[in-house]
Amino acid sequence: MSSTPASEINLSFDQLKVFRQAALILTSSQDLDEALNNTIAACLPALGDFGFFDVALQNGVRRTARAHQDPALEQQLKVSRWQHNGRSDINLCALSSGMPVLHENTDDDWFAHAFPGISRTLQFRSMLSVPVVHGEDLIGSLTLFMAGSGRNHGAADLNFATEISALAAPVVAKARMIAQQRATEIALRTSEQRFQLALRMGGMGAWQWDVLSNTVHWWPGMAELHGLSPGTQLQGVEDYLDLVHPDDRTATAVSMSDDAILSTGKALEYRILWPDGSVRWLETRWQNVHSDDGEWLSRSGICVDITQRMLTEQKLRFVARVSAELAELVEHEETLKRVAHLAVPDFADWCAVDLLGDTDKLIRVAVAHADPAKVRLAYDLHERYPPDPASDSGTWHVIRSGKSVLMAEISDETLAKSIGDPTYLQILRDLELRSYIGVPLVARGRTIGVLTFIFAESRRRYNETDVELAEEIGRRAGVAIDNSMLYRTLQENDRHKDEFLAMLSHELRNPLAPISTAAEMLRMIGHDDPKVMRASDVIARQVKHLNALVSDLLDVSRVTRGLVKLSKEVVDLKCIVENAIEQCRPLLDSKKHVFTLQVEVGQAWILGDQNRLVQVVVNLLNNAAKYTPEAGKITLSLRTAGHQAWIEVKDNGIGIEKEFLPHVFNLFTQAARSLDRAQGGLGIGLALVKTIIGLHGGEIVVCSAGANAGSTFTVSLPLCDNRGAEAVAPAYVSSAEQV
Repeated sequence: MSSTPASEINLSFDQLKVFRQAALILTSSQDLDEALNNTIAACLPALGDFGFFDVALQNGVRRTARAHQDPALEQQLKVSRWQHNGRSDINLCALSSGMPVLHENTDDDWFAHAFPGISRTLQFRSMLSVPVVHGEDLIGSLTLFMAGSGRNHGAADLNFATEISALAAPVVAKARMIAQQRATEIALRTSEQRFQLALRMGGMGAWQWDVLSNTVHWWPGMAELHGLSPGTQLQGVEDYLDLVHPDDRTATAVSMSDDAILSTGKALEYRILWPDGSVRWLETRWQNVHSDDGEWLSRSGICVDITQRMLTEQKLRFVARVSAELAELVEHEETLKRVAHLAVPDFADWCAVDLLGDTDKLIRVAVAHADPAKVRLAYDLHERYPPDPASDSGTWHVIRSGKSVLMAEISDETLAKSIGDPTYLQILRDLELRSYIGVPLVARGRTIGVLTFIFAESRRRYNETDVELAEEIGRRAGVAIDNSMLYRTLQENDRHKDEFLAMLSHELRNPLAPISTAAEMLRMIGHDDPKVMRASDVIARQVKHLNALVSDLLDVSRVTRGLVKLSKEVVDLKCIVENAIEQCRPLLDSKKHVFTLQVEVGQAWILGDQNRLVQVVVNLLNNAAKYTPEAGKITLSLRTAGHQAWIEVKDNGIGIEKEFLPHVFNLFTQAARSLDRAQGGLGIGLALVKTIIGLHGGEIVVCSAGANAGSTFTVSLPLCDNRGAEAVAPAYVSSAEQV
């Protein structure tokens, strides 16, 4: 029997001791860090002076470092990090290669080759690295170094380290799995907490509906979103629909059961009722879950409180509608009535408007409520219990201070303090008034009334933001009232002006008749003195001119007072144009103008007043003749197309400045003219033309390139048939006449 050296026997006993110690430690290790620490500690100093246990986890490689009886070295090792070794010429790490590693001699030359360009801080004589494998899964590596002990690793050490790694593998794998499960659980809890925080901060709630069992699960936040106690759960969808506003219940039920709505990408918006009766708006979006064969299994979704957004949108729509109403110049009492009705129900349950009367008494001009009976009640209460001017609250306080009043909460104590009559107090209690805003109506710097908004049955409350909106409405209403007053003043002034023009015209016409008769008698006597004859001609000519001016003034008076009556009949525009030219020929001749007539129709029948239409064309021709320098060019054209006729008068005269074009048809408006054109009238001719054309259902427009560029006036009139025949189609006929 051969003998075994003592050193080999002692080594075997050490290995057995290490193996048993490692087995005992590993079987009692439940925590991953504890298992890794114990495994590497069991290997020291038998298999090394220091070492690493590197384990691959989901989020990277975790390194556990230990040194034998050298705390300073251990602290240095613990800050190191595992790095993948991609070199093919030298195997340095079993976790990188998956293969065992043994380097029996790691002197400086070896280190320089293994780690080029890196200073050597750790002095070790040899190293080994064995993979830790569980099944087919490489889960880590055990790496050991010989240093201060003076020993070097050999093949037996590599084999023993491999056995240790095999012993540690299932324990480490189990601990790693437990650690990963715990990490997953922590991540899930963290994610859920973040999710719940996001829902809470965003005013949201999450839900899930199991379609097959018709059960609904609410995640935290959904109950609070519906005004219910935290943790509240529902039995089914029917229970949820009971929380939906009755007016939205049917549409919501249809949408929630319609699987196709998901494809539209639209959110479902609806109202809910809280237990206290208040109304909230929700927006919900969801995702459907189907089985492999397409069966609808469940639906998960998110609800968001959009009450503030909806209220803001309602307020903006309210402001827009109010602005549109106030923009019209009508009687301000009627406008304020419409504004009051626009406020209900989006901005108020009640809206009232009270204005100061001539006797400093508050007159209620408008009340709005969804219930007509309550509107009548508000008027009746105002008559039976008029506001006390001495009160330090309510409408009179707003009028005296000129400032808005917000009562966010109308308490019973407040009502009892401000209302002395028991019957009146009980009526107001029964109306359940909740919140109040009073806004002054200011016109021309004076508070003339109060705009009142009240929340009652909707259980809503006003805040400072609502006051800002109410004040904006009050300001716009005040401007509208001011404009209405100014408009009323203008109308009154216009009426007085029209009456004055009518009186002046009649008074001027009375002396003109005898003056004209006297001038005619002088002519008939035939006085030999040429001065007398010339004076007679001047008087006759000026009387004729004055008669024309007076006629124009009378026309203006009739038009502005709506007294113009047209004697309409079917007439031919060609005849109207010819009659007008005949009347204007003396003026055209005297100015030596080149006049051209262009007629592009056979007949142009219209329904109109022949005398008034002739007056229109005469006025346009006279206007062109007067404002065109001597020997100018004037063209009158008549054409038709479809069911429309056009009369165009064009000249190469003084033209019209661009800034004056928009005002050329205004009454008593004339462009600047030189002294040699003093024969111009009062600036009422074109205003009459526009009015007469409008009474015929037509239009007139003017264009000019500016000073000395001439002008073109174009009249359009609707054609009609001639005794039932269709309108004559345009047939080109041209005639030109030069004077």
